[in-house]
Order: sequence, then C-alpha cells, then structure tokens
Amino acid sequence: MRMALGYKVGEQEIKATVFNKEEIKKILKRKIKIRGRNLKIREIEEIPELPSLPTIYKIFEVNKIKDLYIAIEE
Repeated sequence: MRMALGYKVGEQEIKATVFNKEEIKKILKRKIKIRGRNLKIREIEEIPELPSLPTIYKIFEVNKIKDLYIAIEE
C-alpha cells in the first residue's frame, strides 16, 4: 500500500539530535533569564530546542524539577 502511494523504503531522513548538559543548561538559563523566574514543567516541555523532560531528567540524573534547577546552577 505504501509503495503504491509513492513511499520509498530506506529513503527516510532521520533527524536525531544529541544533547549534552552544557547545551541544555545554556538554553534553560537563557529562557529563565527572559522570564525572570524558574520555568514550570509545561513551559520546559514547550521549548522546541529541548528534548523531552524525561530525557532531560536522565541526562542530569535527577528525579525532581527542584533537583534539575540545582543541577543547572552548578
């Protein structure tokens, strides 16, 4: 069915972005500076440059938003 619609196997573009702590810190600090306060969970999820919140938690090895802000300040 897909081939009948013009779908070509093996020709998809895979756009994987690898994030590190420093890039995420820079983006979050910039957004916090603009807002003038810490961001809420929903506001973090709405930032298109960032990965998902669970991914951010895994990168920083934290389980709470408060711990994330402590890790950002370090």
